[in-house]
Amino acid sequence: DREKSINAFIKAYSTIKTYADPIKVYIENNVIIESNLTQGKDNSLMLTNFTEYKELFSRMAFPLLLDIGHLKVTCRTLSLDFYREMGKFVEVSDYFHLSDNDGYSDSNNSILEDGNLFNILKQFNLKNKTITLEIYRPMVEIKAAYDLILKLVC
Repeated sequence: DREKSINAFIKAYSTIKTYADPIKVYIENNVIIESNLTQGKDNSLMLTNFTEYKELFSRMAFPLLLDIGHLKVTCRTLSLDFYREMGKFVEVSDYFHLSDNDGYSDSNNSILEDGNLFNILKQFNLKNKTITLEIYRPMVEIKAAYDLILKLVC
């Protein structure tokens, strides 16, 4: 039951937040792939898109950790416009997990200068944002991605 699940989540988050004070406790957006969709093509996961973010935020305030790789896969799965969703999320989040993927699975690939994701990122103001590279590639690729991202935030 979605309502019961959301209520339980809110209660658990409130408890964690109390114990963590003064540490800021972020909530990360979920990723949904084709196999996560139920038979009726319903999204049974929470916080996968901006509409769901607004719904949850209206019930409890929380800082959002935007996982951009999750968002890219989710947008393809739910036929949402990645650029539009990203733009909305960039406005409300100050912390990002950053990696690229093919839109089908969250493979945590590197960011490439000639890649579509880097060109999208260039269109947003990422200054004063915290960015964690969540790349599962050799260190040389992580370093190259780090250097690229520095161009966006400096």
